[in-house]
Amino acid sequence: HGENRLPYKRTQLSKRLARGFSGEELALYSRDWYSANGIELLQGVQAVTLDPRCHELFLDNGEAVGYQRLLLTPLHCSLHSQYRHIH
Repeated sequence: HGENRLPYKRTQLSKRLARGFSGEELALYSRDWYSANGIELLQGVQAVTLDPRCHELFLDNGEAVGYQRLLLTPLHCSLHSQYRHIH
């Protein structure tokens, strides 16, 4: 399954953890920021199939999610290599 924490900057992760930063302090933005900007975070699930023609993303829990815009993150998304040409 996917991660249950807020998105965070991975490039300085080791240094920040060594300094005692908590998970919330590592987050790029607060949970409220995503809501205020109309961004729905889907946490704890993974994308398994994408239908770009119908604008649907299928998750490992069987749920289908419609979208207007979609961001696939390359580090943890198995679909990224298949759909890297989609922007």
